[in-house]
Amino acid sequence: KIIGNIDITGSNRSRMAHTAMIGMGLSIDFRNHGIGSQLLKEAILWSQQNKVLSLLWLEVYAVNTAAIKLYKNYGFKETGRVENFFKHCEVYYDKVTMKLHLNT
Repeated sequence: KIIGNIDITGSNRSRMAHTAMIGMGLSIDFRNHGIGSQLLKEAILWSQQNKVLSLLWLEVYAVNTAAIKLYKNYGFKETGRVENFFKHCEVYYDKVTMKLHLNT
């Protein structure tokens, strides 16, 4: 049974080759057990060892305060918000964009 996932997606564009986007998801029943922290930790370690990457970024629902706290604990900084970006069941949610510089 898959309980969570994390992926790192790079860019084919030469001007953005040093960047990668992190996407992560975890089943509700398995949250708050340290699994998300372990996934994020391993993704960051892998990225730091990648000679091309110097910047990780992500997007998260603004109402997902637990995830935002997790990302901040690993050094991610908020870079912006877009109002009403996500739409789920006819309800709109703001998006938070965050970044982590790997060389600092």
